[in-house]
This record gives sequence, structure tokens and C-alpha cells, in this order.
Amino acid sequence: MRRVLLKFADWLQALAGPDGAYAVGRKYARERKFDLAIDIFSQAELEYVKRLGPTSPRVVDAMAQRAYCLVALGRLPEGVELYERALEAKLVHPDGGPPPLDQLRSLVADARQRLGLDQAQSRGEGG
Repeated sequence: MRRVLLKFADWLQALAGPDGAYAVGRKYARERKFDLAIDIFSQAELEYVKRLGPTSPRVVDAMAQRAYCLVALGRLPEGVELYERALEAKLVHPDGGPPPLDQLRSLVADARQRLGLDQAQSRGEGG
């Protein structure tokens, strides 16, 4: 089933470009189908990079959406790293579109905190 859904996303992206893939990624994220959303946001991000450049606000938004999904799945190190890359790119165009800079900073801080707590618990420091 996952393969069929990803083929659908490929078809939609061919038809509607990265905006179509992004929309499908948002749909899957809302439905809590985070694994699918991650794959589709990645496709949208790559296409946005090709079309608009690596610091485009659309690239940043797709990265942030993908990072959200990674964190939601408990893949905290990957999510934090991606949020940090998105924040770095966002600083090139701080007013260029979603997510707002303050919101992205907050998401990065929250993800870092969750990662720190997770690491402390795995070392037996949490309680």
C-alpha cells in the first residue's frame, strides 16, 4: 500500500509540481501517517531546491514539516538536525514565508529539549 501511495505522490508531483507533493505530505501528516509524509516532504524539498534554490522559503517549510514528522515518530536526532538546517536556511530569508522565524526557533528549542530528555532517560538520569 505504501508503494501505491508513493506512486500517487510521484504522479501528483509530476502533475502539480512540488506544491502538489507538499500538499499530499501535509495531508498524510494530519492523518498521522508520518512515514509517508516524510518521504513526500523529501520529494517536495528536492524539487523545490532544484527549482528555487536551497534557501528558498518553500524548501525551509518542507524541511520543517519533515522535521516535525521525524520528531513525532521519536526520531529525535534526525528531527533536531533537520530543524537546525531549516533554521540556518530560514535566516537567509527570515520574512520569506512559513514557518515564521520565531516559531521555527521555538520548534528547534522544543526538539532539542526532547532530545536531551530522551538521552538523559536512556542514560538512567531521568525519572
